[in-house]
Amino acid sequence: MTTLIGWLEGWNAVAMVVIGWAMRLAPWAPGASCFPSRPVFGFDILVTLFWFVLTVLTGLVLHLVVTYSSSSAFAVGCRPRQFFRGAREAMLVAFGTSSSNATLPTAIKVAETDLQLPKMCRDSS
Repeated sequence: MTTLIGWLEGWNAVAMVVIGWAMRLAPWAPGASCFPSRPVFGFDILVTLFWFVLTVLTGLVLHLVVTYSSSSAFAVGCRPRQFFRGAREAMLVAFGTSSSNATLPTAIKVAETDLQLPKMCRDSS
């Protein structure tokens, strides 16, 4: 059994190294994949890509400001500034890791401690 655990831990370490490489390449890969098409489509493809990125970022900012602000104000009764100040840590972890699994424990902690939301489901034990 100890041999199996050691073998699985070894494969886990290898997988973590490969995932680390992928995470280092992730910010650069989309841009690098666009540049081979530039000679085919010309400079116009970069302008189109710029407008696409700007449109997506504008939509995300509008969603953040309008949807979250109105939801926190009307559904929860919390001032938007208070909500964003309380949720800042969870948003920074989400932005920094780009991973739902990594953000979930932080989001739960922030919801319970900083935003003081009630715990809806309790263990029945």
